[in-house]
Amino acid sequence: MTPDSDRDPTLVRNQPALRGSGRVQWLLPGGALAAIAIVVLVLELDLQFALAATGIVLIVLLYAGMILTAITIHDARRRAYTLAWLMGAIALTGLLVVTAVLVVESA
Repeated sequence: MTPDSDRDPTLVRNQPALRGSGRVQWLLPGGALAAIAIVVLVLELDLQFALAATGIVLIVLLYAGMILTAITIHDARRRAYTLAWLMGAIALTGLLVVTAVLVVESA
Protein backbone atom coordinates (compact mmCIF):
# COMPACT_ATOMS: atom_id res chain seq x y z
CA MET A 1 0.00 0.00 0.00
CA THR A 2 1.39 3.38 -0.91
CA PRO A 3 1.32 6.29 1.52
CA ASP A 4 -1.06 8.17 -0.80
CA SER A 5 -3.60 5.34 -0.75
CA ASP A 6 -3.61 5.45 3.07
CA ARG A 7 -4.83 9.06 2.92
CA ASP A 8 -7.41 8.69 0.13
CA PRO A 9 -10.82 8.89 1.84
CA THR A 10 -12.64 7.56 -1.23
CA LEU A 11 -11.17 4.08 -0.95
CA VAL A 12 -13.42 1.49 0.67
CA ARG A 13 -10.64 0.29 2.96
CA ASN A 14 -10.25 3.83 4.35
CA GLN A 15 -13.75 4.10 5.82
CA PRO A 16 -13.80 5.39 9.39
CA ALA A 17 -15.34 2.08 10.53
CA LEU A 18 -12.28 0.22 9.24
CA ARG A 19 -9.75 2.72 10.59
CA GLY A 20 -11.24 3.43 14.00
CA SER A 21 -10.85 1.51 17.19
CA GLY A 22 -14.58 1.26 17.92
CA ARG A 23 -15.37 -2.21 19.13
CA VAL A 24 -18.97 -1.33 19.96
CA GLN A 25 -19.71 -0.12 16.42
CA TRP A 26 -19.12 -3.69 15.24
CA LEU A 27 -20.37 -5.72 18.21
CA LEU A 28 -23.82 -4.09 18.47
CA PRO A 29 -24.84 -4.47 14.80
CA GLY A 30 -23.18 -7.88 14.70
CA GLY A 31 -25.17 -8.94 17.75
CA ALA A 32 -28.39 -7.62 16.24
CA LEU A 33 -27.69 -9.46 12.97
CA ALA A 34 -26.87 -12.66 14.85
CA ALA A 35 -30.01 -12.36 16.98
CA ILE A 36 -32.24 -11.87 13.93
CA ALA A 37 -30.65 -14.82 12.13
CA ILE A 38 -30.99 -17.03 15.21
CA VAL A 39 -34.67 -16.11 15.64
CA VAL A 40 -35.37 -16.99 12.01
CA LEU A 41 -33.52 -20.29 12.38
CA VAL A 42 -35.31 -21.13 15.64
CA LEU A 43 -38.58 -20.71 13.75
CA GLU A 44 -37.27 -23.18 11.15
CA LEU A 45 -36.30 -25.86 13.69
CA ASP A 46 -39.63 -27.63 13.09
CA LEU A 47 -38.97 -27.80 9.36
CA GLN A 48 -35.36 -29.00 9.25
CA PHE A 49 -33.91 -29.52 12.71
CA ALA A 50 -30.38 -30.51 11.67
CA LEU A 51 -29.87 -27.65 9.21
CA ALA A 52 -31.38 -25.00 11.47
CA ALA A 53 -29.50 -26.22 14.56
CA THR A 54 -26.22 -26.28 12.61
CA GLY A 55 -26.85 -22.72 11.46
CA ILE A 56 -27.60 -21.57 15.01
CA VAL A 57 -24.39 -23.15 16.32
CA LEU A 58 -22.33 -21.60 13.51
CA ILE A 59 -23.79 -18.13 14.09
CA VAL A 60 -23.20 -18.35 17.84
CA LEU A 61 -19.60 -19.41 17.21
CA LEU A 62 -19.04 -16.59 14.73
CA TYR A 63 -20.40 -14.01 17.18
CA ALA A 64 -18.24 -15.50 19.93
CA GLY A 65 -15.35 -15.01 17.52
CA MET A 66 -16.34 -11.35 17.18
CA ILE A 67 -16.27 -10.92 20.95
CA LEU A 68 -12.93 -12.72 21.21
CA THR A 69 -11.52 -10.57 18.40
CA ALA A 70 -12.69 -7.36 20.09
CA ILE A 71 -10.96 -8.40 23.30
CA THR A 72 -7.71 -9.86 22.00
CA ILE A 73 -6.62 -7.98 18.86
CA HIS A 74 -5.01 -4.67 19.78
CA ASP A 75 -4.20 -3.30 16.31
CA ALA A 76 -7.26 -1.20 15.42
CA ARG A 77 -7.15 -1.76 11.66
CA ARG A 78 -6.64 -5.51 11.86
CA ARG A 79 -9.36 -5.79 14.51
CA ALA A 80 -11.82 -3.80 12.36
CA TYR A 81 -11.13 -5.93 9.28
CA THR A 82 -11.56 -9.12 11.30
CA LEU A 83 -14.81 -7.90 12.88
CA ALA A 84 -16.14 -6.87 9.45
CA TRP A 85 -15.25 -10.26 8.01
CA LEU A 86 -16.92 -12.10 10.89
CA MET A 87 -20.06 -9.97 10.60
CA GLY A 88 -20.22 -10.75 6.88
CA ALA A 89 -19.77 -14.44 7.69
CA ILE A 90 -22.72 -14.27 10.10
CA ALA A 91 -24.90 -12.73 7.37
CA LEU A 92 -23.76 -15.25 4.77
CA THR A 93 -24.25 -18.20 7.12
CA GLY A 94 -27.77 -17.11 7.98
CA LEU A 95 -28.67 -16.58 4.35
CA LEU A 96 -27.21 -19.90 3.18
CA VAL A 97 -28.84 -21.94 5.94
CA VAL A 98 -32.26 -20.34 5.43
CA THR A 99 -31.93 -20.94 1.68
CA ALA A 100 -30.88 -24.56 2.28
CA VAL A 101 -33.90 -25.15 4.52
CA LEU A 102 -36.21 -23.67 1.88
CA VAL A 103 -34.67 -25.77 -0.89
CA VAL A 104 -34.91 -28.99 1.12
CA GLU A 105 -38.49 -28.27 2.15
CA SER A 106 -39.59 -27.43 -1.38
CA ALA A 107 -38.21 -30.70 -2.76
